[in-house]
Amino acid sequence: MPRQLTPEMDGQSYFEHQQLYRQQQGWKLVSLTFLFLFVLVAVEVFAVRQYEPEGAKLLVQVIACAVMGGLLLLASLRHLIPSVMRWQVISSVMALIFGLGWAALFMLPLYGGRYESVALYSDLFTIIAVIGFFSYRSATYCAVLPVLAAWMVSDMVVAGSMQPLVFFTAMVRLTIVVVVREYLFYWFHSSVWRSYEEQRLRLELANVALIDNVTGLQNDRHFSMMLSREVLSARRQNTALSVVALYIDPLREHGMTYGQQEAKEVLRRIGRGLRRGVFRPRDFLARQGNDEFALLLPYTNEEGAKIVAERLSEQVHLSCDHTIRERLKKPVAVKAVVLEWQPDMSEVMVRQLLRTSLEALREENAEGDCVRILGHNLQ
Repeated sequence: MPRQLTPEMDGQSYFEHQQLYRQQQGWKLVSLTFLFLFVLVAVEVFAVRQYEPEGAKLLVQVIACAVMGGLLLLASLRHLIPSVMRWQVISSVMALIFGLGWAALFMLPLYGGRYESVALYSDLFTIIAVIGFFSYRSATYCAVLPVLAAWMVSDMVVAGSMQPLVFFTAMVRLTIVVVVREYLFYWFHSSVWRSYEEQRLRLELANVALIDNVTGLQNDRHFSMMLSREVLSARRQNTALSVVALYIDPLREHGMTYGQQEAKEVLRRIGRGLRRGVFRPRDFLARQGNDEFALLLPYTNEEGAKIVAERLSEQVHLSCDHTIRERLKKPVAVKAVVLEWQPDMSEVMVRQLLRTSLEALREENAEGDCVRILGHNLQ
């Protein structure tokens, strides 16, 4: 399928995009087929038949001009059609232009002579029209019905009376067109929805792979991807970028004491609290470890990042102070480090500096909250 599923697309919009793509391919196929077959008829009229009446030649010229004029008018007015129904109208009108254009060729026998080639080419045109327009019912019948009607009327005129066999043959052809079109549409509909379900599942799996399943925050893998992207952006645009990394003490002890389920509940509350402390859409918050979190702050220097770190600390206390104090009889301490990115730092160096600094804070084991700003001259 040509169009990839995006998170904002639902099943119906995805199907309509596939319909549009299929119709665009159909426009090309039917246009080229009509041109090729029409040229064959024109060659027969102007070159093969030596004593063709001028009326027949004039008819072919008028049909060619009418079809070209109709297509040019449609192209010039397409922007006036409401976007929600533009491709549907274009398909139907284009199909009608080609259908009426080919149907008009059945007037050639009125100028004398037999044109078995027109009837033969009509069958080919009908087949291609069904293949080209099958994904949109109205366009299919706009192309096919004028041709079938003209063929039936032409045979009756040649016969000089109403022939039941001609009418029966036309109905059989129409039935074949309907059955083939419905079968192709059923195949198309099934394949599109199967593709939609497969791509939707891939998107869901990709999201799961990038989201921490306990807190609902982004995970460390996604943080690494975004860190690389933001470092490239800051280097290219020469803008500020800061990173805040923090751990919460004594979450590890709480988890070992009260078990996994209680630890997950506290982590969920902390995750909701941290989200409340992040205001800008581009700021990127992630959970990195059991009790560790990190925040990317584009366009932010170390002073601004320090303010954000202090705000996050307040949200953590609001989220879990009461529970931790009541259970462990210990205060909650939020230890944070702030690093302002420098042009000589790679994303690997940023991660190493943050990791080393957090481990140093753990080893110090100081009481109370702490926000440490890492200096610029770090190796």
